[in-house]
Amino acid sequence: MTKARFVIRSQDIADNACTQVLQHWQRMADAGKPLCVTIQRTTRSLEQNARHWAILTAFCKTTELGKRFSPETIHEHLKREFLGVTSLPNGMPMAVSSADLSVDQFCEFNAQCEVWMIEHGANPDIF
Repeated sequence: MTKARFVIRSQDIADNACTQVLQHWQRMADAGKPLCVTIQRTTRSLEQNARHWAILTAFCKTTELGKRFSPETIHEHLKREFLGVTSLPNGMPMAVSSADLSVDQFCEFNAQCEVWMIEHGANPDIF
C-alpha cells in the first residue's frame, strides 16, 4: 500500500479512510509492516500563509514603519506580540512558531496582525 493521507471534512471521507484501513491492515501486519494511523488536527492552510505574507509585504511597502523593516522582521515581532516567546537553550527568547497553529488559530493570529497593522498606518484596503 502506498502512503495515503485523509483530511476528514465529511462523512464520505471518513468512511473512505476507514475502508482503506480495514482493507489493508491485515495484509500489512502479515507482511511484518503493521499499518500506522495518526490522528492529528490540520495546521494552517497554504492559502492562509500566502495571504499573511502578502499582507506583510504590502504593509512593508506602504507604511513608514513597514519601510524600515522587512516582512520577516515584522512577522517575528507579531509572533512575539500575539503568540508569545519561548527560550532557546542559551536562555535567549525566540518567538513561538506560527507553523503549528490550527486553521482557526492562524485565522485569529491574522486578525490580530491586521488590527496591529491598521493601528500602525496600514490602509485597510490591503486586507
